[in-house]
Amino acid sequence: MMKRIALLLVFTIFIQTGFGQGVFSGDLSLNGNFYQRDSLRGAAGTPHYDNLFSGADSWLNINYRMEDFNAGMRFDLFNSSALHNPTQSYSDEGIGAWYVRKKVDKLTISGGYIYGQVGSGIIFRAYEERGLGIDNALIGIGLEYEINDNWGIKVMTGRQKDLFTTFSPILKVVNLEGAYDLTKEIRLLPGVAFVNRTLDQGIMDDIVNEINLFALEDRFVPKYNMYAYSFYNTLNYKGISWTVEYAGKSTEAIRNISGDSLLNKPGSVIYSDFTYSQKGLGVTLQYRRVENFSMKISPYETLLQGLLNFLPAFSKQNTYRLVARYSAVAQDLGEMGYQADVVWTPKKGYTIMLNMANVVQFTSFSDENTIGDFLNPASKESSKLFTEINGEFKMKPNRNLMVIVGGQYILYNQEVYEVKPTVALVNTITPFTEISYKLSRKKSLRMEFQYMDSEQDFGSWMFALLEYNIAPSYSFALSDMYNIDPKKTGKLHYPTVSASFTHKATKLILGYVKQVEGIVCTGGVCRFEPAFSGIKFILNSSF
Repeated sequence: MMKRIALLLVFTIFIQTGFGQGVFSGDLSLNGNFYQRDSLRGAAGTPHYDNLFSGADSWLNINYRMEDFNAGMRFDLFNSSALHNPTQSYSDEGIGAWYVRKKVDKLTISGGYIYGQVGSGIIFRAYEERGLGIDNALIGIGLEYEINDNWGIKVMTGRQKDLFTTFSPILKVVNLEGAYDLTKEIRLLPGVAFVNRTLDQGIMDDIVNEINLFALEDRFVPKYNMYAYSFYNTLNYKGISWTVEYAGKSTEAIRNISGDSLLNKPGSVIYSDFTYSQKGLGVTLQYRRVENFSMKISPYETLLQGLLNFLPAFSKQNTYRLVARYSAVAQDLGEMGYQADVVWTPKKGYTIMLNMANVVQFTSFSDENTIGDFLNPASKESSKLFTEINGEFKMKPNRNLMVIVGGQYILYNQEVYEVKPTVALVNTITPFTEISYKLSRKKSLRMEFQYMDSEQDFGSWMFALLEYNIAPSYSFALSDMYNIDPKKTGKLHYPTVSASFTHKATKLILGYVKQVEGIVCTGGVCRFEPAFSGIKFILNSSF
């Protein structure tokens, strides 16, 4: 602990005395939870509800910039935290990240905790998603060199962050990207990327010991090195943008879908993203096929731990409570899906939005460890993973009134996404509406009404919200989620009362929350969270 504090002090003095004139900036995030046991709603049976009763997570960033030099440090604090594992408590504090970056002519040198990605992130993405407890920075050295006006190369090497320590395997990343004008109207943005991960002896010994327990015909020779590569290009022409990427991965030991054994397989991903926009119309089409593309720091990391890459879910990033209840998580062992999104504004003040997505099991490989075989070998339904149809109509007839009316259909394979054996596919139909009315120059009222019809999981729900805003400082909200036709429990209410205060760059939120278990998504990444009951406090400030 003292070493961490000493490093922080030395770093601060170094900046202040060594550079003098520059710009300081920073931000503070603080999340506090106070737990109230509620066994009726499933908020019980963890250390927080049984013994601890409170927990907090906090991040303090400080950044310094002067000309071509940048430096920064982040202090992280976790007190009886449930962020990284909602069923366990975690406490620690220290320097969660630091970096220095200097540009010398065409070369940019970075050291410390590095965040970034290559291509669309399919083979490598080092990023932070605080709401889900993800922080997989690359701790090492990065170099970026501008070869000429059209081409640049990026090289990184180091180890992946694991809270306040690092994972043992070594990572090497190379990325070459360009920009080329084919004509005055056609622009190409090609790229190629390469990633190498080298296992340490300890992990290799664990893999060998596990393989030695297999039957002779199932054994294989594991490899220390995994190689991944991708080729991609984006074509821009007037209102059209089309991205195509192919990624491959060498044969390595990965976990099967049940997580109880190892497979020795290569992997691949095909991804395409097509967008078209003109005045009043926007269209986005996406396609992705994934096969055995588990990109982990080692086969012994589970869920969101040790992620090397990013496969965004093919589901709309919904904001309404019931509409966002069932969201798909990308299945790296095998899935094939598409998503289409259309936004049409026929005239000012009126917008129509339509989103469609469908994801199924990808079954080009034929072994007993496919998703479908693991779930139910005799069922054709097992190949269905996720389907969503979502439509919205938004109208603003005058500057004081806005109305949104829409509906959603969901088919959701809860057995796969939430690892709940033998449960049926979830089908939901959810109409919803939002009404916002400006009472005066500073005061406004917003209302939400949603109803979910379902015969599976918890059954059918109703949700209502009333929000009163006084610009620019105050907001008050009252909502209730009601299990109107329950399949698991009685007819329960899940109320939330909250208030927020904003002053300049500081915002405080205090709320009393009852929340049902379910999938929580942030930035296209999702995880399952248990029920919550208690008080939430949030403070965000920047300076």
